[in-house]
Formats: sequence, C-alpha cells, structure tokens
Amino acid sequence: MMMNPCVVCLAHGNGKHFGVDACRGCTAFFRRTVVNKRKYKCSEDDTCDIEKSEGVLCKKCRFEKCLKMGMKKESIQNHRDIYGRRNPPALKAILPSPSTSSPQIAVSTSILSTIKRNYSQLENVRVVVHSMEGGSMFLKPAPRGQTYKETYRLLLREFYLVADWISNSFPHFTELPTSQK
Repeated sequence: MMMNPCVVCLAHGNGKHFGVDACRGCTAFFRRTVVNKRKYKCSEDDTCDIEKSEGVLCKKCRFEKCLKMGMKKESIQNHRDIYGRRNPPALKAILPSPSTSSPQIAVSTSILSTIKRNYSQLENVRVVVHSMEGGSMFLKPAPRGQTYKETYRLLLREFYLVADWISNSFPHFTELPTSQK
C-alpha cells in the first residue's frame, strides 16, 4: 500500500497524524513542539521553503507549515506523551537528593539530566532523519559509496541536529553572540 507524501515536507508519508498525511519526522517534530511549548525564530523572515530536499528545515517555518496544512494541536494526547518525563530509575538511584546535597550539586545533576534526556531525543531524531532516504529504519543498509552532494546533505543534517541539541541542552548558549557560537 502506497502512503501519501507528507503534506509538510513532501517526504515519504507514514499515514494520518494529527489530521493530515505526515512523515514520522514532521509528526515527532510537531508533537515535541506542542508538548514542550517551544517557540522558534526564523533567520529568513519567515520565508523558508519547507521541503525534504533542503535537508534540515527551519523550525519556525516548519511548525507554521504544520499548522497551515491542518495539523491539530488538540489531537495530541498529552497523557500518552513521554517527552519531558524521562528520567531513568538507575539515574535517580545514584543522584543525591536535593534536600541532602548542596544547591550546586542539585543544579549540576539537573543540567546533566537535561543533557542526557536531550541526547536520547537526538538519537531518536537521527534514526528518523536518516531513514528518510527511502530505506527502512529497522534494517541496517549495506555500506555504499556516497557522492559529495549526499555527504554534504548528511553533514548539514547532522550540523543542525547537533546545534539544536546544544541549544536545548545549554540554555545560555542561545544568548551568546553568533561570532562566539
């Protein structure tokens, strides 16, 4: 059965999500944005072309296009979402409780937990982003040579994924001037 393409980025669709035909990447992006109440800024005056061939997409324009194409915020079932609630039991057991430790340790463990949670999300997003090349997420593809253009596209995707991870893991990073980032 052939799925309709994603109405947001035109990648291979994965069925109806939040009221529209969407790929896994756009579905997960929309869910995370709404659940975590994220606000994004566009560096191109809200005129970015949202299409899978562009590699990593402008988050603000991507979210706006999700809404414009009919994705419904109210379709998200918050009670089923685990974003922001991940904290492995093993990590809790070894972390000192804030009441018995200094405030500095509590802040440090909070930062480390955020970094760990965001890195897990980065790994999940990488699986989705890199599976959009037409292969299966579940089968490991045979190694093959890549063209310069394919390598460049992959590099761009990774650059923006890691940049997003850094900005979400280290909130003060976004306050730095561009020249220092």
